[in-house]
Amino acid sequence: MIKIGVFYIPDTTFQSEVVLLKSFFKDKAKKQKYLNHIVHSTIYVFETENKYLGDVIENFVDLKKTNSKFSLEINDWIVFENDSFTKLNTLSLKINYSNKLEKLQTSVVRLLSKYSSKKEDLNLEEECLKSYKLYGFPFVGKHWIPHITIGSFDISSKEILALCDKKTLFPKNMIMDNLGLYKIDQDNHTLIQKIKL
Repeated sequence: MIKIGVFYIPDTTFQSEVVLLKSFFKDKAKKQKYLNHIVHSTIYVFETENKYLGDVIENFVDLKKTNSKFSLEINDWIVFENDSFTKLNTLSLKINYSNKLEKLQTSVVRLLSKYSSKKEDLNLEEECLKSYKLYGFPFVGKHWIPHITIGSFDISSKEILALCDKKTLFPKNMIMDNLGLYKIDQDNHTLIQKIKL
């Protein structure tokens, strides 16, 4: 089994800004996660069998045929309290949810979810569990909150947001012009294929 992620990777200028934010938070908490992850926004993550990797890559490349670039807007900070993956508070830059983003995610999921392997007995809320059973990823559809993660910390969301004050001015605009297919092995993300939209 391998874990695959479909990510949007921002331009290098924006990546540098996020890396500076990650550095700023490095000594602000005793426990931290995600600070060494690549700068990205997750569109879809799933597990699949190794034998399907070639098919996954072929279908991923086909996304170029039906999708084109569009504008994104980061409009605020968001903290995912008691993050189900880290059990810490996860600070992110919230991307404005749009019809174009929804269409892109739907397109990705339509082509790739047929290769996803699903686990049993996941402790997820009803809407997320339904999404996971259908697609192998709990965050598909309107309950998905597009974002770029800074890090996950063992300090309160109030403290985190106080540290963020005036660190970034909103809104920030970007162009969704690429997708990357990555192999995920815990904190390691290895690029398999990248496409330009």
